[in-house]
Amino acid sequence: EISSYKAIAKACKKRQIPFIMITNAAPNEINQFRKAYGMYIPIFLNDETELKAISRSNPSLLVVRHGIVTSKLPHRSTPDVNWFIKNSIK
Repeated sequence: EISSYKAIAKACKKRQIPFIMITNAAPNEINQFRKAYGMYIPIFLNDETELKAISRSNPSLLVVRHGIVTSKLPHRSTPDVNWFIKNSIK
């Protein structure tokens, strides 16, 4: 899914739409992830229990518009960038 997430992040950046990651990983793991995959996006820390309640899948993609979750896409349903742009970015 990393390649799909990277393409979606790039499409969001091009359209000036914030794309962030929320994790419970340690800072050194975050830095290793950034280097390994070249994803230099804002990453925020949160409690594992809260993350499970929010997304119910790891990883997952959530689309939030005006503070409302409009889409939850679990890793097994990660869309390609074209589908995402057509159906999630308006």
